[in-house]
Amino acid sequence: TCLALHRRMAEMMIAQGHEAAGIEKLRMIAKTHQVRGGIQQAADVFGRIVEYSPIDVETRRRVIELLAQQDRNDEAMAQSVELVELFRQMAEIDHAREALEGALKLSQRNGVDPKWAVRVLSMMGDIDLSRLAWRRALRAYEQLIDLDPENETARSHVIDINLRLGLEKPAAEALDAHLEYLVRAGRAQEALQMLEDLAREYPGKQVLHIRLADAYRAAGRAADAIAQYDALGEIQLDAGQIPEAIRTIETILDMDPPNIEGYQELLRNLKDEK
Repeated sequence: TCLALHRRMAEMMIAQGHEAAGIEKLRMIAKTHQVRGGIQQAADVFGRIVEYSPIDVETRRRVIELLAQQDRNDEAMAQSVELVELFRQMAEIDHAREALEGALKLSQRNGVDPKWAVRVLSMMGDIDLSRLAWRRALRAYEQLIDLDPENETARSHVIDINLRLGLEKPAAEALDAHLEYLVRAGRAQEALQMLEDLAREYPGKQVLHIRLADAYRAAGRAADAIAQYDALGEIQLDAGQIPEAIRTIETILDMDPPNIEGYQELLRNLKDEK
């Protein structure tokens, strides 16, 4: 009936090399505590078992459940994250993703440090991204940005995924927000480099050509800006977007391009067609 004595005996058994028998004794002690209503003691003993046997998934799940019952949320979250990492190491990605769903619900309890939700959502996004589950990854990263607006990795992923999915309007909104964030932080050169990288990775995306052309123009790089506006105009013409193409050519003309006569003739032809 003296559980403290039995626990000491179990620890001695493990120390003497009888690990399986010692762990089984600890398991019986934990269950007895739980039956008697000693939730805290049960959680602590089950936690001790996990220390000896980290790959004991079911025991770790029981520890998480008991810790959550006591509102020991930081400890429960730490165990939840370790469970996810364990599944990932075992290449059981479906189970890892399922464990993350449970961890996310736990992280949304009142009083839980938001850092846990940030960490969980980051892990969810990374798993979904690695599995090419674009829309699920997008949802995870969008939630992550809501909690951590300065998370640059999540911001970049949201832009990239939207472009990959052909969702140019939300991509533009996410891109504008991130560019503004970089400029405010005094990192205008990084913003320009990002636009150049995206334009190379996703050629033909109007949202990128427009912003890169505008950025070049603002930086005084007229030749580069004209080249981007020219590419944008061709894309718009190919898509049958005549009014948009006209506005683009008018923008080029405002910059006094070297071959201005050619642009003027093209503009007259397009207005006649219109």
